[in-house]
Parts: sequence; structure tokens; C-alpha cells
Amino acid sequence: MSIPYNNTRAWLDIVSNLFGAGASLFWSFQLVPQAVKNYQTKSTEGLSPAMLITWSIGSIFFFTYGTVQNLPTSLTLEPAFFIVFATICWAQCVQYNRGRWQERMQKLGLTNPVWVWFIAFITMTLIMGISLYLILIGMQAAANQQVDWIINAAGIIPVILYTIGFVPQYIDIYRSRAVRGISRIFILMDMTGSILSIVSLHAPPFDVLASFSYISVFVLDGGILLLSFILPSSLDSDSTDLESSDDSVDDSVDMVEVFVMEHYSEKDAVAIVPPAYYPWQL
Repeated sequence: MSIPYNNTRAWLDIVSNLFGAGASLFWSFQLVPQAVKNYQTKSTEGLSPAMLITWSIGSIFFFTYGTVQNLPTSLTLEPAFFIVFATICWAQCVQYNRGRWQERMQKLGLTNPVWVWFIAFITMTLIMGISLYLILIGMQAAANQQVDWIINAAGIIPVILYTIGFVPQYIDIYRSRAVRGISRIFILMDMTGSILSIVSLHAPPFDVLASFSYISVFVLDGGILLLSFILPSSLDSDSTDLESSDDSVDDSVDMVEVFVMEHYSEKDAVAIVPPAYYPWQL
């Protein structure tokens, strides 16, 4: 006995919505652990602000694409939440960065870190919000005019931008030979959200362009997670350098003491006043 098509379609929609809700939960709040880590350490070293901005731009296109294509509501809300938290983390990069951003803020008379974060967050939020609104209007106009190539382009752009967004992070990993500043919880939530999102798309018609976005994120996230276990963390390498430095200083001090004992008598040794510090300890 075959199951009526309408019943099958209804069950597929239910399953799709359930997995979509789970994906939305992970992908909407995946950057929360990263934001907490940044706040606790008061540092965003190793976290690429270019990656966050590139992902946010990709999410703008994905949001408009999902809205026009009538993807499950949960999948459409994912990029909206992601843009908010990515902007929060980007503002933290401006707040905690000790380089050019801090110099620019100081020139504007902004020295309070909280105000630096707030102004950076509001500025980027306005830029993202206006961009999203304009692109959404253009997409809806293209859909009404049945200009399919514009809609397809909006589905392809997120795949490209999500992939490009990983490039600065991988460059930092290559240069530092360590995975710095990235929360593993964030990476795991990102990968889980990708898998759930792919499953939620199984109800026909299957959206190939949307699935490519999730697959690319899952694969590149997996690469960072794997490298985080293979490569030493920056904290471990710093500790190793400090320990080796301390050992070399101690060895040098011991060598000087042996030299003094071997070449000077006790009478001469009394006249020797040990320095407050050795030159190599400066």
C-alpha cells in the first residue's frame, strides 16, 4: 500500500522544519561562544575581522536569496542572526586590536573601549542593514520580472564569499603555525548547523545552490578544527619560548659562577661584588 503523495509531502515538510529549526539554533548563535571568548581574554588575536565581514556580506545575499526562493523560515532567519553576532565580533576586533584601528579611534578622541565597540557596532550595523534592504528590493523586483539569472547569482555569491572568508583565517594559521583566537565550540556549532541545514533541504525541490553554501562551510570549518588539534596553540608556544629563555639564563649564570670559583681565590672572591643583574638579564 503506497503512502499518498500529500501525506508524504506533509511528513517531509515536518521533518524539514524540525531540522531547519535545529540548524537555525546552531547557526543563529554559533558566534556567541566566540564573542564570550573575546570578552574573557580581552583579545581577538588570531581572529580575522576580514573573515567576519566577508561572511556577513555573504549572509546578506543568502538572506535575500532564501526570502525570494521561499526557503524554510528557519533557514532564512539564520543569516540574519549571524550578521548581528558577526558584527558584534567584528566590533570586538576593533575594540581589542592594538594596531591601526586603535590609532584611528584615538585620532577621533575615542579612548574608552566600550565606546569604541559601540560606535564600531552601530556603524557596521547601519551599513549591513541598508545593504540588505536595497539588495532585497532588487531581488524581489527581479523575481517579479522573472529574471532568473539575478536570483541564481544571489545564490552563488554566498558560496563564493563564505569560501573566500576562510582565506584570511587560513593565511593567519599558515603564518603563525598555530590556530589562534578561534573558539572550537564556535567551529563545532558551525559544522553542526551546516549538516542540519543540508538535511532540512531534502524536501523537494532540493535547492542545490543553498546546499553548496552549507557544504563549503562544513568542509572548511573541519579543516580549521583538525588543524587546531594538530598544530600547537599560541599559548603553548609562548610558554615554551619563555621556559627555554629562562633555562638559558640560568645556564649562563651557572657558568659564570663556576668560572669565578675556578679562577679566583677565596680572598679575591670576597672582594668581588656580584652585580645586581647580568647584562643578558636586561
